[in-house]
Amino acid sequence: GDSRLPAAPLETKTSTRAPRQPMPCQGALPHQPARLRWQGHPPGLFVLAIAEACERLGANLLTALFVLYLNERFGVSKERSAAWYGTYMTCMYLTPLAGGIVGSRLVGRRTWVAAGATLLGLGYLLFGSGTVPGLMTGFCVLAVGNGLFKPNISALVGDLYPPGDARRDEAFAMFYMSVNIGVLLGPLIGELLRAKYGWRAAFLSASAALALAVVAMLLGRALLRAVPQVLAGSSAAPRIENAQWPPMTASDRRKLLILGGMGLAMVPFWMAYYQTNGVLSFVIRDQVDRGLPFSIFDLREIPTGTFTSLGGLFVLVLTLPLAAALRRLSRIGWLRRSEDKLPLGLSMACGAFLLLALMVPRGAGTMSVLWIVLFYLLLIIAELLLSPVGLSLFSKHTPPRYAGLLMGYWYFTMSMGSQLAGQVGRLATPLGLPMFFGLMSLLLALLAAASVLFAHVRRRDRSAPDSALSLPPSNQT
Repeated sequence: GDSRLPAAPLETKTSTRAPRQPMPCQGALPHQPARLRWQGHPPGLFVLAIAEACERLGANLLTALFVLYLNERFGVSKERSAAWYGTYMTCMYLTPLAGGIVGSRLVGRRTWVAAGATLLGLGYLLFGSGTVPGLMTGFCVLAVGNGLFKPNISALVGDLYPPGDARRDEAFAMFYMSVNIGVLLGPLIGELLRAKYGWRAAFLSASAALALAVVAMLLGRALLRAVPQVLAGSSAAPRIENAQWPPMTASDRRKLLILGGMGLAMVPFWMAYYQTNGVLSFVIRDQVDRGLPFSIFDLREIPTGTFTSLGGLFVLVLTLPLAAALRRLSRIGWLRRSEDKLPLGLSMACGAFLLLALMVPRGAGTMSVLWIVLFYLLLIIAELLLSPVGLSLFSKHTPPRYAGLLMGYWYFTMSMGSQLAGQVGRLATPLGLPMFFGLMSLLLALLAAASVLFAHVRRRDRSAPDSALSLPPSNQT
């Protein structure tokens, strides 16, 4: 039988038949009886999905309201509000690097995730206190809490499955679906509460969501015991420090150079992408006709922050159809390799910002809300094409000895993009919105042209076409 499974019970009577053994991979894990399994997966996955959905709800509630809160509650200018948003997002991407190191030591990942959720809940309360000291303290507490929570909960998902378990990919797909449920609900809940009861009520709801995450982690703690990450037939986990990596080859150096350049080339995309919670928030508030023909929850117009929910909605709706469309195109010889999707994704992003450049009012007028919906549709399709493809290229073409470093570099480029988004957002007022969005579109068009050249160079390689067609739901926000 499989060495990872419990031994069969002892027979009290002599029998000529061998005792029945559990079926490999299909049976329950030793610490998780079969009656507790959830959709063929350990019940711990359900616990982690609840915690992640609650955390994403709070995080996206905050990002949807961030610049509006600074501008309307504290009187911070639009330009400085956008810059602070960029700094906040940079912290959210950088602190998990330290949190991942801490999580594997001392008290274990389960405790660090619960501690991170507790700090996040406290951070939202402080952030929404309405005072400058509370705002700054909450900013720091949120950064630390995010650093503890984000990397360790993802690691816990992987720890629920033994190496080679075919359910692992499906588990992460289900887990990241919970991410977009939080992306969808957070801005809606936050803006409705803000409109009816004020800022504190909105941030209190984010804190309540994190309290639910803490309760889920504490009550489900017994279901989160990690499976020993040992290959079948081996007696101990491999020691990474004793691993003998093959020597660096010219091909490896070329791959590192290409991936390094690709990561830097993606920084402008993330810079443009993160304008959605910066400059675009003020455009929607001030220059979009958000009026409703009838009252909803006593509201006569669509609250500004709720438009951020369109990202989560489009990811949930478009992921499967887009993956199916890419598979069909691959069968007829189009978009067969991952890098072939880069020009298409960047072109969609270019079109999204070109739409804003053409439709945003040049004076005191307003634009239709439908243009904002179309903008988000184009941008999310671009994200679904670019983000999974980038991760796929980095994970498959990175030399083994540099795998961790290069994946960290990929997320570092996202933090660079978010920081630049805040700094570049200051130029929106001096340049004017049409020019600002037009320059964003031009930059993305140049990147799309460069990606065509990159795809051509990669196509000259003799390796077989890859099939990174299974687009995971987005978790960038």
